Amino acid sequence: MKKSKLYIILISILLILFNSCSTKKSFVSQSFFALDTLCTIKVPEKNKEILKELKQIVLSYDRNFNRYKQNSLIFKLNKDKKINNRELSKIISYYKKQDKKIKKYFKINMGSVIDLWRFNEGGAIPDKNKIEEKLDKIKNCSVLLKNNFIKIDGDCSLDLGGILKGYILDKVARICNKNNMKRYIINLGGDVAIKGENVTVGIKDPDKNGILTYIELKISPVFIVTSGNYERYFEKNDIRYHHILNPKTGFPARGVKSVTYLSTSGIKADLYSTAIFAMGKSSKKFIKKIKKDGILVIDSNNIRITKNLEESQNEKGKIFYKY
Repeated sequence: MKKSKLYIILISILLILFNSCSTKKSFVSQSFFALDTLCTIKVPEKNKEILKELKQIVLSYDRNFNRYKQNSLIFKLNKDKKINNRELSKIISYYKKQDKKIKKYFKINMGSVIDLWRFNEGGAIPDKNKIEEKLDKIKNCSVLLKNNFIKIDGDCSLDLGGILKGYILDKVARICNKNNMKRYIINLGGDVAIKGENVTVGIKDPDKNGILTYIELKISPVFIVTSGNYERYFEKNDIRYHHILNPKTGFPARGVKSVTYLSTSGIKADLYSTAIFAMGKSSKKFIKKIKKDGILVIDSNNIRITKNLEESQNEKGKIFYKY
């Protein structure tokens, strides 16, 4: 039997196209709004009954972990400075175990600084003194864990953007695997889990509409997250202010245009793509330490910095990669 081939195009890091050569292997999909973005889940037609369950799982995390929703666990934690919750403690515990440089460039207690930029309201450049004031408070604010008990010690607030969607991807993909699915696509606003044979992913050109390069996936399933300066931003005086902040300055990170991270772990792909983007050009030394995961960095001159990706050329001479 001829194997079907998947073509997945990421435009503005939204996975929006799926083609299959075999109608026998057709997919059913469900799209919905959650986590402040458009989510789409595609599964084989024979597994269509599980779509409702998968959607409800994503929506439940949105209810419980969206800090802007007043009944969410994060909202309550930021308000009361303490909470007892097993799953939230798992996410925070995972973060605390990461490399020091990852935690230096991605801090989960940056909520008060993020709020100053008012990205949810169209964006505004905060007063630099206010940013520095908040950063000083964050330096003296700790997130304490004891078993499942979480306590915020100081004046700061948690924001799980940059790690939560990856955690949810792991959860949803695990259910798909338990149901013996050989192929699926889980797209949470550009944070993607893919399982299948002969999969090709298109990486958006940060400067133009269209695809800059491709990655052919040989590992399955794989989690792919792209962090870029073109995702969520506003412009003022011809300067782009995007939502990925450098925790050292409180301002949007500079130096690279996008970071695509490929891993067998969704939460790691989400966290590392964000942190490496915030590192900017200083990420080169850190990237050299990465062993198994695939990384594609597009810097300010459109020079590609890669790790664990095999560079090739197709018949038209265009560069693409294998992972």
